[in-house]
Amino acid sequence: EREAVDGPSVGSGVDHIGFSFRDLGAKMRSYEAGGVKILEPIREIDGLFKLAFVEDPWGTKIEVVEDHEWLGFHHLHLRSTDPDGTLAWYENIFGGERDRLKGRIGGLRYGPVWLLVSRHEGELAPTRGRAFDHLGWQFPDLRAAAAEITQKGVEFTMEPTPFTNPLGEDMLISFVVGPDDVNIEIVQP
Repeated sequence: EREAVDGPSVGSGVDHIGFSFRDLGAKMRSYEAGGVKILEPIREIDGLFKLAFVEDPWGTKIEVVEDHEWLGFHHLHLRSTDPDGTLAWYENIFGGERDRLKGRIGGLRYGPVWLLVSRHEGELAPTRGRAFDHLGWQFPDLRAAAAEITQKGVEFTMEPTPFTNPLGEDMLISFVVGPDDVNIEIVQP
């Protein structure tokens, strides 16, 4: 059972998560039949793709798109008072490849997954405890990565710590806070 959350994803630094499907119309019909909360019906953005928005039972906003070039887990969409600075921070700490989705929307690519950031005016709530509590990155050597990240001026809210996951696998976990109070877990499997 999932713990209660303090608020939806919207209003925090992590606005929504996106998934791409080959046939968005069929996917939306299955969502409607299953009682999924539809926030926005399908619309087509010229030069981009078809998209719609749904919400999970905990308040996570989910964008569903029909982007045949990038099927599956498609993107994380952040909000920030400084989108360019936020993208630069993620690139500096976690790498990624600067690119433009469909030549239009600037972001970072991590393989087939996009990190996108849009401008937000005003305050954003911390992600911790909300529907989308944290983002996660993985490093093969967390202690070495932590030393490098610390040298870049980022403070850990949890230093690398041994942890046994629910599958009984030993790993290291740690946490930092990124721009706009986004909680970020960094792990070593």
